Amino acid sequence: MPPTFTSATGVELYVADGIKGSNPCQLELLFTAEDIKSRIKQTYWQDSLYVLGALGKLVALILQTNNLTGGIPASLGNISSLGIFSVAYNNLVGSIPHELGRLKSLTFLAIGPNNLFGTIPFPLYNMSSMSTFSIAFNQINGTLPSNIGLMLPNLK
Repeated sequence: MPPTFTSATGVELYVADGIKGSNPCQLELLFTAEDIKSRIKQTYWQDSLYVLGALGKLVALILQTNNLTGGIPASLGNISSLGIFSVAYNNLVGSIPHELGRLKSLTFLAIGPNNLFGTIPFPLYNMSSMSTFSIAFNQINGTLPSNIGLMLPNLK
């Protein structure tokens, strides 16, 4: 059974021109933010993200506190404009996809608390624009690089 979420209370989308996704604005590929939010709420959340990957101006995807299950889709690494990504306070499992390291615009990443496990993928340490990296309350193991302050100079 594919991952699902049972109640979508906090789905937020933002596009590069600063218009919050809950407004009926037109996005690329003739999808409106409301269409996308509706699709995410009505289908399997991971399967819905292929639409988001085509949105070249998507800058924020906030899906926190939605009872999401399954893993974080590696395809999120294709949304090159994404600057904010949060799936905090869900029931996600699996490892952190190393493809997230391709998100060079990412400044805010919140993926805990969930039930993620494994190590932090090395490509995430090469994201010098990252200022917030929240992974607390998961089952992450391993050690942080001794030069993490040089690798992620903007962390707060």
